[in-house]
Amino acid sequence: MEKYLGLDLGTNSIGWAIRNINSIENQIEKYGVITFKTGVGKEKGIEFSFASARTAKRSIRRLYQARKYRLWATLEILIENKLCPLSIEELNLWRKHVKGKTRQYPIIEKFENWIKLDFDGDGKPDYTSPYQLRSELATISLDFNKETDRFKLGRALYHIAQRRGFKSSKGETAKEQKEDVDLIDLEDLSENVEQDIPSLKKSEQKKATKINEYIEQRKIEGIDLHTIGCAFADIENQGVRVRENWLQHTIRQQYEDEINYIFHFQQGLNDNSDLYKAVHKAIFFKRPLRSQKGLVGKCTLEPSKSRCPISHPDFETFRAWSFINNIRIKKENTGQVEDWQELSPELKQSIFDNVFMRVKKNFNFEDIVDFITKATSSTYLFNYKFKSNVSGCPVSARLKNLLGNNWRTWTLKGVEIRNNKNGEQFETAFTWEDIWHIWFSFEDEECVEEYAKSTLNFENQKVKQFITGWASLPVGYAMLSLKAIRNINPFLETGLIYTDAVLLAKMPEILGNDIWNENKQLLIAEVKNAIATNRKNKTIYNIANTLISKYKSLEYNEQFAYKNTESQLDDFDRKDICKTI
Repeated sequence: MEKYLGLDLGTNSIGWAIRNINSIENQIEKYGVITFKTGVGKEKGIEFSFASARTAKRSIRRLYQARKYRLWATLEILIENKLCPLSIEELNLWRKHVKGKTRQYPIIEKFENWIKLDFDGDGKPDYTSPYQLRSELATISLDFNKETDRFKLGRALYHIAQRRGFKSSKGETAKEQKEDVDLIDLEDLSENVEQDIPSLKKSEQKKATKINEYIEQRKIEGIDLHTIGCAFADIENQGVRVRENWLQHTIRQQYEDEINYIFHFQQGLNDNSDLYKAVHKAIFFKRPLRSQKGLVGKCTLEPSKSRCPISHPDFETFRAWSFINNIRIKKENTGQVEDWQELSPELKQSIFDNVFMRVKKNFNFEDIVDFITKATSSTYLFNYKFKSNVSGCPVSARLKNLLGNNWRTWTLKGVEIRNNKNGEQFETAFTWEDIWHIWFSFEDEECVEEYAKSTLNFENQKVKQFITGWASLPVGYAMLSLKAIRNINPFLETGLIYTDAVLLAKMPEILGNDIWNENKQLLIAEVKNAIATNRKNKTIYNIANTLISKYKSLEYNEQFAYKNTESQLDDFDRKDICKTI
């Protein structure tokens, strides 16, 4: 007795039925439905993920946690420099967890008065808001030998630490930069000059347009507002609530500039001092994002290797040569039947150097057509449409523009002196790969700029180019690993198409360099011949199978010469065969 089990799989149920095909009457013997809890939630008819709801709460907790750490670090610096009426022991009761005890916020009269802006201890605030205090620090010189004035400085710094402003990350501004970056072409640049593009700082400035316009307007009216604190104090004096209408328009750079201005303006302070550096680090330190390397997929050819970033110059070379080697041409209006021809090696190299090595991320195939037409003074038919989109090599072009035509062999020695495991000193040598790694891994523009100036010792124009390359780096991953790409690239650069290059890519590693170098040309020729023969046979099989398929798709009464061994092909059959070929 033969039976079948049928299943109907749903998002929160499984329907099942048992069918007896030997039964004459009703073949469905049993059936039913098993329900279970759905994997998503529903609210007002709209589905949502439980995971997203959980991680949203976690993100909020992390923000609160980061803010507390920032305030504790700032208070520690202020206490050590006698800018806050609190002791380290009292701070530790709040910030450090002791088993069996709860953390306790400092309930101390001096500290409470300090928070309330009461510096003379008369029980009344000396300022209507912290913004008035911050404005005073930027306009009136104080004597920091006095405890009261020191506490005023500390309270202003603590207020800035409480709300240090928004800071864009590289990923958040990528979309804003994309359109401007794509418009820049290496042909429009002079030999050693790179056109400016929006950086993260400029992207942030867009968010601060409202407050910047206010500062400029007051400057026209004859009132110079040196810092963001001065601007907010001025707004408060007009009876407007800062937190309600203005605070959301501030950015972190404005708070950094304010602290820098105060340390410059006040006698006895110095923006190069240890205090300034410690305060700046405590307030503006940004916890780096967790590495996502473990989530990158594996290579399709080397399963143990992770995929290569699409911004890597070797991947750009791989992508460009894979496309160039597939271009086929034939002369136009010759009146003869011609086969498609591949480009000469010299023309391929020229296309790569002049069309692909530009800072344009994408361009139309028409650019290649125009270049070939000018280079050969002839017109051809092409196997691609003129409007086909082609990916360029923007990162390679920027490295070439930054480091020179010989950027692949560029080195910078003697920048840093390091010690090896044995304690011996050696000079570090930077290459283009180190530059790319900096672009790929750094998140903050300030760090990128500082690295270019202090470590690489680049001049101003090169620093600008360096930041531009970092800001415009494309994001994403290829299907292959860097190892596989580097194995394939030498064969692509000799003119082989991708499928042929992949077959040969492992040969040097398998045979060894000595055997491979001795028999390189012979092995490449034999493999190419085998591939060409196989491809020709596949073409013949495809033609034959297409004709057989067309014949078998005819109605039974239209299948001519069925089982007639004496039938001969006529002119119509020959035309059909030629058309299929």
